[in-house]
Amino acid sequence: LLISKIREEYPDRIMSSYSVVPSPK
Repeated sequence: LLISKIREEYPDRIMSSYSVVPSPK
């Protein structure tokens, strides 16, 4: 999953992204 890669490169960014997109779908 792309989120997995991003989470490793941007663990802090993923949190912000989840705020806007709570669903990885």
